[in-house]
Amino acid sequence: MKFSPPLKLNAYLLALAICIFLAPTFSFAAGKLVIDEFLVGKTGASNEDYVVLANYSDADIKLDGYSLIRKNNDGSTISNLYIFSKTANFYIKKGQKLKFANKYYTDTFDLRYSNSSSYISTDDTLVLKNGSAPIDCVGFNNAEEYEVNPIPNVRPDAVYSRREGVDTDNNENDFVSNIQVVSTVIDLNADKLVISELLPNPEKGEEWFELYNPTNLDISLTNLKICDAMTPSGSRHCYSFAKDEKLTGGSYRIYPQSLTKITLNNTGDSLELYDNVDNLLTDSGGDYGTADKGISLSLFGNEYRWTKTLTPRAQNVFTDTVEVEAETVTIPKAKTSKSKVFTTAKKTVVSAGTAEIGADTVQNAEADVKAAQTTGPIAAIQKTLVDRKVLGWALIGLAILLVVGYTLWYFRDYAKNIYDKIRRGDDSARF
Repeated sequence: MKFSPPLKLNAYLLALAICIFLAPTFSFAAGKLVIDEFLVGKTGASNEDYVVLANYSDADIKLDGYSLIRKNNDGSTISNLYIFSKTANFYIKKGQKLKFANKYYTDTFDLRYSNSSSYISTDDTLVLKNGSAPIDCVGFNNAEEYEVNPIPNVRPDAVYSRREGVDTDNNENDFVSNIQVVSTVIDLNADKLVISELLPNPEKGEEWFELYNPTNLDISLTNLKICDAMTPSGSRHCYSFAKDEKLTGGSYRIYPQSLTKITLNNTGDSLELYDNVDNLLTDSGGDYGTADKGISLSLFGNEYRWTKTLTPRAQNVFTDTVEVEAETVTIPKAKTSKSKVFTTAKKTVVSAGTAEIGADTVQNAEADVKAAQTTGPIAAIQKTLVDRKVLGWALIGLAILLVVGYTLWYFRDYAKNIYDKIRRGDDSARF
């Protein structure tokens, strides 16, 4: 079947319109964002509850226009737990979790419910939406809305968590009860913390180590502790972080020996970060071996290395520790037993000289810790660097070029004929 030129042109214009309509949809496809955990309050509105979202996809997800809602068992009562603005540039990073809590919840969380009077009951349904489209649904007990089967026997003060991030659309199979005392809940992002720098053998002042938070959320240090490795003699020291102490997103904090009472041995040692039931969250790369005076063990990418440049409260800077004496070259390098990748903000380094930590730095570190203990929960969500909407507009531009190019090619003979008549002075060429 042949189509006339006007029909073909209309077909191409229709294809262009479809591209324009679908481009935003393709460029903002969400991925695997699910309701990962929840807690039902003991007596509804007068008790604490929370909901956790988790991004199990391999990309950051923009939450603008998303909403987290709660429905009662017959759907007659619907309340908005949280609504994200359509222009907030709010992202949940890959592998990250967000905890939404009601106004009575006193432990660690990221965002309060938008509606302060909202709460979760034992026969409810939790629904995550992107605009009007449901993304995930979790129903429990006598809820009428759920995926395949509701979670049975849900009771107050029990935490219900998704089994290792699995989503089979069967609420009963996907969630498991994790009975625990709410007051000892560990921050969901605590395992993202990094031991970024250690100074075991200072030239002046005292020993210290540094923690770094590579995420864009505040991370609570409550119920966490850091310990040095056990020596052959069996001695081991731990420092427990203060209640309500937080490390803000993208920040560093140093902890001097006078505060932690932890001694880093010059002949080999390591640091390990644990939760309150002794689960290992991260370490400093294993036994670092002999520590020369005035150099620090710092994390670069996924490897700990010795560097001559000390950078307390700042991005690590590598300065080679090579020393040449009578043709002898010594390059101290830390042993590594665990890799941890993290990102830091750009920073211009003016000098690569060796810094020193003294009394002023120790006082500043102690001030950092005291200030962190009084810092309230803050969710500092940053805009990601790449907006996938560019892909959508690129597709639109390509479609326009194809339509214009095809139109010129298709009418080329007709245009040439008109041009030849005009050259010959043929009156039939007039419009």
